[in-house]
Amino acid sequence: MSEFAGKVAVVTGGAGGIGAAVAAGLREAGCVVVAFDIAGEAERVDVTDPVAVIQAMDRVAEAHGGIDILINNAGGGPRGSVAMLTIADWRASLALNLDSAFYCLSAVLPHLCARGGGTVVNIASLAGKSVSKVGGAGYAAGKAGLLGLTRQAAAELASENIRVNAVCPGPVRTPMAGASSRFGALMPLGRVAEAEEVAQAVLFLAGPRSGMCTGTSIDVDGGLSVRLD
Repeated sequence: MSEFAGKVAVVTGGAGGIGAAVAAGLREAGCVVVAFDIAGEAERVDVTDPVAVIQAMDRVAEAHGGIDILINNAGGGPRGSVAMLTIADWRASLALNLDSAFYCLSAVLPHLCARGGGTVVNIASLAGKSVSKVGGAGYAAGKAGLLGLTRQAAAELASENIRVNAVCPGPVRTPMAGASSRFGALMPLGRVAEAEEVAQAVLFLAGPRSGMCTGTSIDVDGGLSVRLD
């Protein structure tokens, strides 16, 4: 029997890229998956709207008898350097990369507690640990904040049997990544990651095999963070 049999998961940004790969992996492993997105084959939910998020989480729990897993994958947003980013773009980037994760975590908590616990995996980025060469200031700040939220939530929610972890991808071959071939030349392993490879790390943290992991992050970066040159 699959380790995810009988589990219900919500995956934000689940219509494409990493989110779609995670959703597919969870379904293949026996999980019921509801994808939130504003496009594609997903339940239409604007995760930057806290009221919409609460309503959507309640609908999922009612339809499927509860929620066990949350994957906070939605991200991206306006790009730009500190010097070029407008105030509006800054706020929009933080809303998508950080606020949305808090809204979803807050809204899912009652449902996780009702099941006796659960798991949350936040899709952060290497940019949250260093700098962003593509996304810019808002993206880097949002992902750094997401890692802080991961640690704090893990500490606060452990007593509720809720584990909170993060995955930090480097360059990934998705539509959002853009010039993946350019980044591939910089990677110690010689290529960028596939979305399915990121998904495998997410599934590990979402499932029982990582039962002693909380407040941590896994880098899926092909060695980019440990380059010698």
